[in-house]
Amino acid sequence: MATLYQTQLYSNDLEVVAHSAGTYKDFTDKFKRKKTTDDCYTPEAVYNIIVDYVKQNFVAVHNDSIIRPFKPGGDYLAECYDGKIVIDNPPFSIYSKIIENYERLGVFFFLFAPALTTFVKSAKTVSYIITGANITYANGAKVRTNFVTNIPASPCILISHSLKTAIENAQRTTAKKLCKTPIPAPYLSSAQLLKWANVGDFAANITHDYITHNSDGRKIFGAAVKLSQGSYTNLLNTL
Repeated sequence: MATLYQTQLYSNDLEVVAHSAGTYKDFTDKFKRKKTTDDCYTPEAVYNIIVDYVKQNFVAVHNDSIIRPFKPGGDYLAECYDGKIVIDNPPFSIYSKIIENYERLGVFFFLFAPALTTFVKSAKTVSYIITGANITYANGAKVRTNFVTNIPASPCILISHSLKTAIENAQRTTAKKLCKTPIPAPYLSSAQLLKWANVGDFAANITHDYITHNSDGRKIFGAAVKLSQGSYTNLLNTL
């Protein structure tokens, strides 16, 4: 039996808790927050694309009439939906239940949906917009995404390559903006070094000298590490 000595906060006493080696990981895992698709907070550029799509294809809704009820620790059923349309990314773990509740309450919505489990068997008034768009959410999770709505008069399935393209282009544009901060030689960021992983195998000497801002004072996303001048030159010559 492995023995774990656990201190009590504000106490000098030691509490001895015995755990078998096989259960120790289970014990420590209890204190780790699990990442799920419920943690997928929507990038602003992607959300704006969806709002524009709804306005152009479904209803000319004013921004003041749009509600986003899904907040960490919030209760979406406690929101006031009078005169509102929900355009939001719901927790996927209760995705079907949310649609059931919204249909029962008469709430109009346009929601993000998990691409592989988009259909809700109990739903009677919804339409599905199939895109399979790869969305990189704010926590780094990449999720293929469709959409579901009860706004049109008659239920249907729409397959939209144009929406998929708009979503993915918006993310590429955002990524390019993040990479536009110039980094002085012979420093390279981890994002820049990813280019060489698509080319071959390389080794480079580094000095463990890091910078977090460029010469203009702009922040470098993820910092940059200093390479030896020879390694820096050799890497640039391979591209």
